Amino acid sequence: MLKYILIIYWVISPFFVFTQTLSEPLGKEDSILNIKITSAFQKLRSALVRKKLAAVQRIPKAKDELLQSGFPARQIDRLSCYLDSIRDSAVEVRNFHKARRTFRRLESPEEKIPKYLTIEKDLVEANQYLNYFGYTFLDWQYPHRVNEGLDSYFEEFQFLQLDSSDVVADVGAQYGIFSLAIAYAYPNIDLYLTDIEEMYLEELKDFIDEGYLPERSGKLHISFGVEKATLLPKGTFDHVILRNTYHHIEYPAEILHSISEILKPDGSLLIIEDVKDHPTDDNHCEEAKKISEVLESLNDAAYKVERTKMGKQYLLLEASPSQVISPK
Repeated sequence: MLKYILIIYWVISPFFVFTQTLSEPLGKEDSILNIKITSAFQKLRSALVRKKLAAVQRIPKAKDELLQSGFPARQIDRLSCYLDSIRDSAVEVRNFHKARRTFRRLESPEEKIPKYLTIEKDLVEANQYLNYFGYTFLDWQYPHRVNEGLDSYFEEFQFLQLDSSDVVADVGAQYGIFSLAIAYAYPNIDLYLTDIEEMYLEELKDFIDEGYLPERSGKLHISFGVEKATLLPKGTFDHVILRNTYHHIEYPAEILHSISEILKPDGSLLIIEDVKDHPTDDNHCEEAKKISEVLESLNDAAYKVERTKMGKQYLLLEASPSQVISPK
């Protein structure tokens, strides 16, 4: 009988903690952290917009050069219209595919305009970066201000409780939006990003290679895992983050085992997860799991749940492996 009582207690006890919300008064440390996170997103926004501004600022000079080029008037008119289309497309991120088709329609086989195509190329790439890395926190319309709704990010960072000396892995990083925010907010943290889909992190590698990440003392590593393992160095990490990733994992037992191997002895797994039985948010991924399913899989993998909180949008959870065991 006692055994069943203990099992019931283990299942329901985390739910008592889920009642915490950000409506509670913020302490001084949380307020300072919110300012830090806001600043990080503002810096990321500036980096994302920089390439677009550079391309747009080249357009007036290009039009002046056109007038002095000696091209036939008809060709000058066409190229001028082309440059105006590029400038207009800079207003909104989501129309860059449509704008690209417009640019192609303005061309003709006999008019080779590679010089002006470079402006288009830079603008399209800038809009792609904005689309990949800024869609969760930026307005679509230029000048792409940071949205006021950063509450979810504040909540998540407050829960993570990262330290500037930490070594952190973002497993299932996708395009790396959350990792970029960490990189800007914590320049000393050694940060590893990994995903099984190379297409996601290739864009981030290009963004970093072009110099858009500020100088930081901490290292930033990008690598690729496989479905059953992270392939990250063992015994290395203070924290491993799974943000909106857990419900996409095909082999959770194997991945949890892999994570237990790469954590330091006192390290922890931090889960930020969309759950289908969230009490207030009903906009879920089709593959989202129930809270009980997440807890059960952690228990099966010999993880101890240390902290839980039901956030405004996601389940926030910290767990640590009680022992390193092989998956069943």
